[in-house]
This record gives sequence, C-alpha cells and structure tokens, in this order.
Amino acid sequence: VLMPIGNDCFHVDNLENKTTRGTPQDADGRYGKIFATGAMACVRMIEELCQIAPVDLLWVPGNHDAVASYHLVMFLEAWFRNCDRVTTDITKTLRTRKYYPFGPTVIGFTHSDKEKKKDLPAIMLHEARKMMATRRTLEIHTGHRHKEDMTIYTNTDTHAGGVIVRTLPSLSATDAWHAESGYVGSMRAAEAYLYSEVAGYVAHFSAPVQEDIITQPKRI
Repeated sequence: VLMPIGNDCFHVDNLENKTTRGTPQDADGRYGKIFATGAMACVRMIEELCQIAPVDLLWVPGNHDAVASYHLVMFLEAWFRNCDRVTTDITKTLRTRKYYPFGPTVIGFTHSDKEKKKDLPAIMLHEARKMMATRRTLEIHTGHRHKEDMTIYTNTDTHAGGVIVRTLPSLSATDAWHAESGYVGSMRAAEAYLYSEVAGYVAHFSAPVQEDIITQPKRI
C-alpha cells in the first residue's frame, strides 16, 4: 500500500491557525489538538492497512501544511520504527514532487499549488526519466483544487508524452472563505487506486462523505 501523507492533511500550520505562508484560516480547534487528532487518525489507518500489506508512506507537502505534514511523517516514522511493514521516504528526499515506480507504471505526486497543471507532464518526463526506460504508463496525482478531475495528455501534445494527470477530491468541508468565494458543491471523498504489477492501472474506488450521517444526531 502506498499512502501519501500531506496534501493539506492539516488546514493550518502553526499556533496562530495560519497556513505555511501566513494566511489566516477558519479552524475549529487549537493547533496542538488538531495535530494530535490527525496524527492518531493516521496511526489507526496505517495499523489497519498493515494487516493487509506492507505500507510505504510518501510525504507530499501542501501549501497549508508544509511544516505540519513534515512533522507528521517524522512522528509516524518514529511510531512505527520497530515495524518492518512500514517505511517512509522522509530520510531519502525532501523534494516536494515524488515519483513512485510500480510494475509498468510510474506515479508522480505533487500538491500542485505552485506548478501549472499543463506543465506537469514535461516536469515529470525530465525529473523521472531514469524510471521510464521499461515502463509504459505515466500518471501524476495532485490535490490542492479540492475537486476531482482527470486530464490525459497524449503523445501528440507538446512535451506531454502520454501522461495522465489526476486531481483527487478532498475530504475537507467548505470553510467560510471558499463558501463566500463560491467554491461549493465539490464531492467530498477519499479515493484508493488499484494498480497491477503487470497491467498497470486497474481501477479506483471512491468513499464519499455522507453529510447526513455527520450532521444529523444518532437516534437511539
């Protein structure tokens, strides 16, 4: 199991409830409580996944949580230091863009708050070219935009090289700024992608947030 960590997992990055660059955010809680809750949620998730298969953790910092997500991966690395079924990339590279080869596929990961989406295929072809010699499928998974999207760049596109760019949805609810700006209606969901070591991409699965279960009190 490959599990990216970051991508604005945390909405805020410091005690003042601001992003990495200092933009104030709506946050329903103190930073310490937010971090502890998020960290233990990841611990429980990894423990569940370890019962299925070894887990690789991949740090992908977001524009809201570049520092907090780094500390989260360090925390998880320490928590699972005696577990040979959990590995992290944190001591290998601090690059914001990561590439993960698996069978015939190379999957790139970036939050994509800095790069232009149309430039990502060319960036991948340059940075991960050594991985591509024996692989035929290239994908990039991004976040940031809080809505699901997929763009297929064919070999006829300039510098594209047949790269698929997927923008994954977010679990986050709409905060005041997004609501006032009209960024509403996006599906809240977590997604898992399935790849074959022989055939590459096979399928993906979406687990949408059920708003009525969250907002309505449980009846006894």
